[in-house]
Amino acid sequence: MTKYFFTFIVLLALIAINAYAESSIDFSTSDNLKTVFDAGFRPWRSTMLSCTLTEKSISVILPGKNEFSLLTQIATFSVLADDQLGRADFISKVISTDEAVAKIHEICNAYNLSSAGLGERISNSGGVAPALGNWNTRGNVGNILINVTLDRLTSSEAKVYVTLDWKREGIPPKFPTTPMKPPAGYENVSMYPPGVNPNQQGFPSHDMQYYKDVIAKKKTEEGNSPPIVAPTSTVDSSQIQSVSKPNVPLWRFGIGIMIALGILVVLWYRLRQKH
Repeated sequence: MTKYFFTFIVLLALIAINAYAESSIDFSTSDNLKTVFDAGFRPWRSTMLSCTLTEKSISVILPGKNEFSLLTQIATFSVLADDQLGRADFISKVISTDEAVAKIHEICNAYNLSSAGLGERISNSGGVAPALGNWNTRGNVGNILINVTLDRLTSSEAKVYVTLDWKREGIPPKFPTTPMKPPAGYENVSMYPPGVNPNQQGFPSHDMQYYKDVIAKKKTEEGNSPPIVAPTSTVDSSQIQSVSKPNVPLWRFGIGIMIALGILVVLWYRLRQKH
């Protein structure tokens, strides 16, 4: 009896897990925010007009029932009026260049997109290192413009970007006055951003008091440092004297005194004649 009871509990747990498991986002039948929620994903508000997922393996079904999957670092959904999607951006995690190229070939083959130039972009022909940067292709899948990009980060690492743009006609732009709400049927689901990881290193690494203490310690060290002594002059005092008092011959002083006396005598004589 205990064995059957245990088996029953395990089955219930598996059913519960499967009920909340993330499945493919099927844009072949509907292309609104509810489609994302129906797939089991729970994006949170990132702006008034968009919501975001991070660190998810996401599969997407497009018109024609073809599917692509991407191990994403971040996925962003831009929402129009009536919860219609205007754009979806998927950015992969950093993967090897070979994995990125294989993924792009997979997507291009699924949607008949041109991969012209991709091989040349990553080749090492003629001993020349392959260039870094972006390679891009695009095409139409139903009413969706799909844009696929290879972003070469280093010679061995890359990212894959997939952007879906819906060609909407007759849907007015959305001018929200309140934060984005979950779609119909998910009213009780929170769209608040996730909390900060308590183990995440903050920036700056220390609080303001730490830097105040560092400054105070530096000032204390400067206050206890020995006074700065001006360097002593190495010039001889006799040299200073010779500079401040130039060596003038005595006979020049005698001639100057005689000229001054002569002028005084002439002035005295003229004054006597006037009287």
